[in-house]
Amino acid sequence: MCVEFCDANDACPDTPTANCVVYNDGSLPICLGSCDPLLQDCPEGQGCYNSAGDLFVCFKESAMPGEGGPGDECQYINQCQKGGFCAATAAVANCPPMSAGCCTPFCPVSGGNGPCQEGEECTPFFEMGMAPPSYEDVGVCVIPA
Repeated sequence: MCVEFCDANDACPDTPTANCVVYNDGSLPICLGSCDPLLQDCPEGQGCYNSAGDLFVCFKESAMPGEGGPGDECQYINQCQKGGFCAATAAVANCPPMSAGCCTPFCPVSGGNGPCQEGEECTPFFEMGMAPPSYEDVGVCVIPA
């Protein structure tokens, strides 16, 4: 899939609905479509993943069938099934202790703990008052602190 490179101002002038995200230690500034992690409104074969703090972008899902589910190990954001987040090992129930991280689902904070594993709660993704507009209800299933 071809994507636009960000310009010198970290903007995406040819794709105004895209976000500039920088990968590979600063050597790959690319424009990726913005999305909603609760709606998973990306094109076929892509998931809505968190990238660069408060940005959610469409990126190729690399999880194979049967992989990338809740509690499965991950090292990269797109190793989780779409709708999932690669969280810290200690935050996810049933996560092997020596792994880099594990997949856990995004969830609507207003919707309770529905998609969460036993022992997890749907916790706001952003700190109180810090969520960008339209992301106030975005949560992630984690073990309560």
